[in-house]
Amino acid sequence: MTEKLSARQLRKQRQEQMLRTYKKNLRRNLLAAPGVYDFINVPDHLKAGCNVLRIIHNAKTFDAREVQLINIRPFDSSFEKSVFRQLPAGFIGTFASIAMGQTRT
Repeated sequence: MTEKLSARQLRKQRQEQMLRTYKKNLRRNLLAAPGVYDFINVPDHLKAGCNVLRIIHNAKTFDAREVQLINIRPFDSSFEKSVFRQLPAGFIGTFASIAMGQTRT
């Protein structure tokens, strides 16, 4: 028989699964080909639940070269994982990092 888990344990398992999926899709994102048009979408300071994937999807629709996400924590990438794998995304800590030449992490 399976052991019944508490709500806290279920949340923790779901969070761990989300992080594993995020890291897996992030590794696949390194192989993504840039879009045709020479513009970069740069959203900053979004909450993780603020549907970051929809922004990436819109950038892919407009065939942007890449998306630079500034100060965004890991998010659940399981909903539109194919879009996350298709368009290069850079994760930057602050705007100052851009001035220093750091673009992809």
